Parts: sequence; structure tokens; C-alpha cells
Amino acid sequence: MLREGQNPDMINPPSTDHGTLPNLRFSYADSHIRQESGGWTRKITERELGVSKSIAGVNMRLNAGGVRELHWHPNTDEWQYYIEGQARMGVFASSGQARTFDFAAGDVGYVPFAMGHYVEKIPERPLCGSWKCSRVAITPIFR
Repeated sequence: MLREGQNPDMINPPSTDHGTLPNLRFSYADSHIRQESGGWTRKITERELGVSKSIAGVNMRLNAGGVRELHWHPNTDEWQYYIEGQARMGVFASSGQARTFDFAAGDVGYVPFAMGHYVEKIPERPLCGSWKCSRVAITPIFR
């Protein structure tokens, strides 16, 4: 009943609901978890939520010392929201310019498309955050 309590209209729909609209919700809790030694990720793409044609999301938790590998998105920007903990993100451009940014709970990060980047956990508490990209295409730099 906990899940039903999140959307009471699913159990007792209003009279205007004729059941013709698809479910437009998908919880990270229902997503497959990719578990690695440095933490875990779970994503929602068009595969999990069919209506999501131009956006995808990733929920991630990094353990102390964990790193989200160096990668880039050739076709989209990336937005990040940091839920708890602290992290450092490195971003580099094809021109050779590079910068690092520190983030804490409540911060928002942004990576322009085609810029390589990674996220590393700064010690103390685990890092938890959500990442959004349009039509996600992730290209790892190192495999």
C-alpha cells in the first residue's frame, strides 16, 4: 500500500478519469541497479518509461573513494542534482581546457554536451545524486 499511497488517484480515480492515459510515472526504486565496488547506479530511459522519448535519468550513489568513470555525451548536456554528501567533478574540453568543481547536497551541476567529465566522491558521507540527460548516449573514455 505504500506505493499506492504515493498516487491515491490510482486507487480512487476522479470521475473525469476514463483510464485512457498511460502511466507517466516510473520510480528509480523499480529500476535495475548496476552494482560496482565504488557504488551503484540505476537509470530510467525510454525502455523503462515509454513516454520518455527525449530525456533519461540516472540515480547514483558513490561510496568513499568511488568514481563515476570518465565519459562524455556526444549529443546532449547533463544536469546533476546532489542529494547528499560531497563530490568533485572534473570537466575537460577538446581544446585541452579542464576545470574541477566541488559540490555538496542541494547543489546543481551542469556539463555541456561533448565535454568529458567524471565525478569522484569526496570522503566522509556517501554521495547520492540524480543526473538528467536528453537521449542519453554515454561514451566511456576508458573501458
